[in-house]
Amino acid sequence: MQSLHRTHSTAALILAGGRSSRMGTDKAFLPWQDFTIIEFLVARLVPVFDKIYVVTKNPDKFTGLSAHIIRDHLSDFGSIIGLHAGLHDSHAELNFVIPCDVPLIPTPLILEMGAAAARFDAVVLGTGVENMPSPLPGYYRKSVLPIIEDRIVQKEFRISGLLKACNAHVLPEEAWKYLDPDKHALINLNTRQEYREAYVLTGHAGRSPSPEVKPRP
Repeated sequence: MQSLHRTHSTAALILAGGRSSRMGTDKAFLPWQDFTIIEFLVARLVPVFDKIYVVTKNPDKFTGLSAHIIRDHLSDFGSIIGLHAGLHDSHAELNFVIPCDVPLIPTPLILEMGAAAARFDAVVLGTGVENMPSPLPGYYRKSVLPIIEDRIVQKEFRISGLLKACNAHVLPEEAWKYLDPDKHALINLNTRQEYREAYVLTGHAGRSPSPEVKPRP
């Protein structure tokens, strides 16, 4: 696949620092087609971005991936800490940030969001008639780091607050739903039921797996 971003030196940050408490096992290593979820995401993003980073509090678990590992030292405080660690260590000014449990986002939508990011600090998807922002997945620039750091000092850990404090663009649903009519980009695999349902959406009807961690080769 020809990338639209390589000339702009854009990276992808996969946030894999969550506790997976509702799933009961590490979501990143659940089976997904012939891969684990994290392997599947990395393989999808490699043709699109200059460099792929995985942000995690357990770097040793992610060795062998075609990605660079960034250590998230304070992941228990939420996604904004992983976002800070990723942006701080990324080589790129503009970064596509996605949680590891969002494997269904269509690649054309990733590219569309990137095309809209030229004049903004952040670009995220809007949902519903009120265009409510969904903070992840989204594009974020390094320029938001001082704002993130200030919010962390104030113990304000919601990314939605960050979006209000920076020059963010919320892409209206009517502007992106033609690329993702079923809103797959907003499906998070938080529970075992959500995992099974999402797996069936990939075309593996009747092959919904048991949510057990797949051994790494």
